[in-house]
Amino acid sequence: QIRSGAECVFKCQPDYVPYPSRSWCSRGVLTPPAFQCLLWTDQQVVENAGFGPSGAVRQRCGMNSICKVTNIDGLGLLEGDNFMLLTVCGAKGRVLSDLGWPDR
Repeated sequence: QIRSGAECVFKCQPDYVPYPSRSWCSRGVLTPPAFQCLLWTDQQVVENAGFGPSGAVRQRCGMNSICKVTNIDGLGLLEGDNFMLLTVCGAKGRVLSDLGWPDR
């Protein structure tokens, strides 16, 4: 049972992200009433849902230097979320870890 005024944060199995990421209960009604788990590595699915960062995220880092990315806003993002680097932005990008780059 969920009390009125409460927030629900949805969870999915590893490699999937909830969309939308949360819901609110008001007078017995959950809004939005349902969620789905999206495979976060399927960029076409993520793009079609409109889920993820909004606006351009442009950052350059020098070779062998530590890069810190901050202040990313978007739909469905939660505190503590991670991100993956792609060869190019969007559905045509390949995950760098698939090309032998470290994933952490």
